[in-house]
Amino acid sequence: MVEDVTAAQLVERLESHLAPASLAALRACERLCRGRGASLYLVGGAVRDLLLGRETIDLDLAVEADVAPIAQALAAQTEGRAVVHQRFGTASVRGAGFRLDLARTRRESYAHPGALPSVAPATIVEDMARRDFTINALALRLAPPPAELVDPYRGLADLRDGLVRVLHERSFQDDATRMLRSVRYAARLGFEVSRQTEALIRRHLRYLDAISGPRLRRELSLLFEEPGAVDGAETAERLGVLEAIHPALRLDSRKAERWRQALAGERFAPLDELGFCFLIDPRTDADVDSVSARLHLAGRVERALRDLVRLRAASAKLTPARPSPAAIVELLDGRAASAVWALAFLDAAQVNEACLSYLGAWRRVRPHLRGGELLALGVAPGAAVGEALRKLRRARLEGRVKTRADEVELVRRELV
Repeated sequence: MVEDVTAAQLVERLESHLAPASLAALRACERLCRGRGASLYLVGGAVRDLLLGRETIDLDLAVEADVAPIAQALAAQTEGRAVVHQRFGTASVRGAGFRLDLARTRRESYAHPGALPSVAPATIVEDMARRDFTINALALRLAPPPAELVDPYRGLADLRDGLVRVLHERSFQDDATRMLRSVRYAARLGFEVSRQTEALIRRHLRYLDAISGPRLRRELSLLFEEPGAVDGAETAERLGVLEAIHPALRLDSRKAERWRQALAGERFAPLDELGFCFLIDPRTDADVDSVSARLHLAGRVERALRDLVRLRAASAKLTPARPSPAAIVELLDGRAASAVWALAFLDAAQVNEACLSYLGAWRRVRPHLRGGELLALGVAPGAAVGEALRKLRRARLEGRVKTRADEVELVRRELV
């Protein structure tokens, strides 16, 4: 809920959120801007979160002037280090306990849909015009005083109404990744995507084809990290965004509920891997190949998907009447934890029990004895040590040994 607060009260709220080092650096930056006659603004999501009373505040600052000399002077005053990107009109200053990110206010233009923007210096109001949504097109002037809330697109009204709304009709043509960002913000804040924005998404789905696979993959990964990831993905499904990215991306009500159940318990693996497993839900390597080609999946995510295919093919071995913990460990060891986690909720109840027991306890079971101790007991060097450790682990999983003494006795009896 957005309270009625003045700009001065917002500044006080901001300062109360900052650590002493960050606050001191910000005040030094304000003094430098005042001395140069340059206006300094807190911008974007930071202002939105201040208005909503959220705890996380990123110091994203915009200056109606060249930021390079300000950043360099600030670094000198704070004994920090300035990194300037003259081409983009940005700079960062990092010191003991703080980091400030500065950007020259600018306008953007797009050569064609999906292209990265061309930029030019501009006023703060023009800078707000390049933002994605009205609730992010807010700026709080910090210098020179008095403080002022800049709200050219009625973002404050949309915050009060709980709406995510784009600034103009060409927004998704300029950058179709905003479709995924709209559902991500709605999920994070408990908002709704406005009807007008939903209509624009449906009308402009084809512009997702112009977005590279890595950019889409990153936006999906960010969505999967949100506490409201399933809600956001359901909205993306309803609006046709997932299918427009790739036909294999699907989320029906059953999978959505299973995904929520998975997230309600212990976390066993990176959330982006789990999210891709649920949305893609692959049955064959061909399914993985197709989505990987579009999203440039690689490394751990692709491995998780391929492991899910393999585990599905072997899932019947997880459902005997009395599954052996040792047999289950041997089947699941070496597979991505995210694939096992996903299978636990995508498959039958018995599979769920076996997979969660593995993730929660069995995979961590190890013998008390170590390699050197086995050698001292007379086990031959080399491969025999590894085989002895595997047999000891199996014996522990099966409950045949419990203590170090039990293991020593088993080694002497069976392994030397």
